[in-house]
Amino acid sequence: MKISLSLATVSIVALACSACSDGITPSVSATTPLRAFTGRTLDVHLAGSGTHWDEGTTVSFGDKITVNKVTVASLTAIVANITVAPDAAVGPRDITVTQGGSTQPYLMAFSIESALEVTYTGTPAQGAPIFLTIENRDLEHLFDDTAVGGGLFSAPDYTNIVIKAPTGTSISVSSVTPFKVEATMLIDVTAKTGKFDLSLASGPIEGPTDPFSSPGLFDIAARTATPLANGASVTLAKATASELYEFTPSGADHLVTLSIESADSDASPSLILIDGSGSFMDIIDSGATITWFPKNTDKVYVVAYDAGATSASYSASVATSDLALTLQAGGEGDDTANNTSAGAITLGTAPVRVKGASLSSKTDADWYKIVVPAGKRIRAQTAPGDADTDTTVQFFGTDGTTALNAMAIDSNTHENVLSPALAGAGTYFIKIGASDQFDPGAKNYDLIVTFE
Repeated sequence: MKISLSLATVSIVALACSACSDGITPSVSATTPLRAFTGRTLDVHLAGSGTHWDEGTTVSFGDKITVNKVTVASLTAIVANITVAPDAAVGPRDITVTQGGSTQPYLMAFSIESALEVTYTGTPAQGAPIFLTIENRDLEHLFDDTAVGGGLFSAPDYTNIVIKAPTGTSISVSSVTPFKVEATMLIDVTAKTGKFDLSLASGPIEGPTDPFSSPGLFDIAARTATPLANGASVTLAKATASELYEFTPSGADHLVTLSIESADSDASPSLILIDGSGSFMDIIDSGATITWFPKNTDKVYVVAYDAGATSASYSASVATSDLALTLQAGGEGDDTANNTSAGAITLGTAPVRVKGASLSSKTDADWYKIVVPAGKRIRAQTAPGDADTDTTVQFFGTDGTTALNAMAIDSNTHENVLSPALAGAGTYFIKIGASDQFDPGAKNYDLIVTFE
């Protein structure tokens, strides 16, 4: 059969095949690199097969990837400069090259990844501490480990690492190397629930900084505080987990003691006492044992956790004590009458709180005496008064001259000291003095005395 083609038909076929390079369908055949980290700007090299790329050729990498510039190096080579948004979705995606009216997709050929690998221990829920390990996968952009200050008992301040915390949380950095950041995240009782993105900036505040992000790090779960009863038994879901409680003191001018302990040898359980706001910005105290003098009967929150256990699960015992205190006035100030045991102020029935006592100078001392039953020891605690009144505590025997502890105890601004074992029932003496760091601008204190 003889076939004849018009000139117009031949022209159309020729145009259609002009992009086929001798019958080869135009396509994208390779990309270098194969991945990009979120928050980065980089060049991506594309290779084509059977292509005739020119200045009108465009390239797309999908949502939240900006193509800043396309450079056509040859008919089969393109360099695309791109910027990946910090919150771009991670995972594989298509590259699409468009020339004229035709598209050349490279399916699932390019991957977006987070430059951070984040692991954590703790319970990701409201009212919890979380311990983060943030590892850097981008070796072209190392963490800035510039540090200021720090000492034997305190971590330095890593000025060039800023971690953006989601609403209702706070993150403090404890250590930084070029490859890893260790940090603690505190999740308020009222924190917003759901997944959140962790964002980190590395570099001097005045810039430039390198952005890092970990989208959808984990879910913050909602949880309801359990009323805390005396002698409660705590079973944490796993090592380093936490539980949230609420506690309501019986009254103001009470002595509340909260403690947690475990028989597990590798355990290090601890408590965090937070006021009724539920915010970790309003921590009252923390530790394995907390002594607290409530000012009212408002509810507070108690977080029980363990940052050191390695066993799969274990039990810890939480004990509470809520004692009403006998109150009596202090207010010695410049009065020298109680500067010796002979002028000691007689304390009422323990547990007792002296309110409004004061030290007039670094050389001032206030003496107290109390009748102690047989088999008991004395616990003396100082409390504000003034938040920074720096006191010392020393116990004396029934003669008022024999020191029961060799020197005055000065371990904190305010002291919490248990006497040595006593010889028997009798009237014993307590001396409250001023430490070497005493400042006359902070001189007021309260004294609380209990028996154990």
